[in-house]
Amino acid sequence: MKCGIFYYSYSGNNRLLAERLGERLNTTPIPILETKRRTWLTIFLDVFFNRDSKIKTPDTSVLEYDLVLFIAPLWNSKIANPLKTFIKHSRKDLREYAFISFCGGYEVTGQNEKVSKELYELTGRTPRAVFELHISDLFPANQRKKISVISRYKAKTEDLSAFEAEIKRICEMGGFK
Repeated sequence: MKCGIFYYSYSGNNRLLAERLGERLNTTPIPILETKRRTWLTIFLDVFFNRDSKIKTPDTSVLEYDLVLFIAPLWNSKIANPLKTFIKHSRKDLREYAFISFCGGYEVTGQNEKVSKELYELTGRTPRAVFELHISDLFPANQRKKISVISRYKAKTEDLSAFEAEIKRICEMGGFK
């Protein structure tokens, strides 16, 4: 089975995860890039008005893969608009897929189901899996709900070791070890 990774990362945290998975799955992650520089204000406006992002079309198509892993942050419990725009443009060529987010905040009740529903609405098919790796899990319990701390956190390679069990499950999902 040939696995592809398409990712969007605003802060670099999801890029870090995509690179780790790319090493494990022996594939090169493909970034979804925007045509303009993103700011916190444009994130807010895109989420509030449900706007599509202006993205550069990658040279590689999802059609080349049996399984596609989409990786992006969640913005207000929704898939980051640049990746959402890419999924909309690619849905007719998409086969099997899963979604993974290295998201900042603590677990939000029902968020996984909301994301699964959003993916179904975008693609017309159910994702094989939806994974959320919470940056807040890297902090002591008394700091896990401090959004100002969590949202600005810049993950380091060694932080991913805290999610080794989830990374292993993601890799095994496609028949990879």
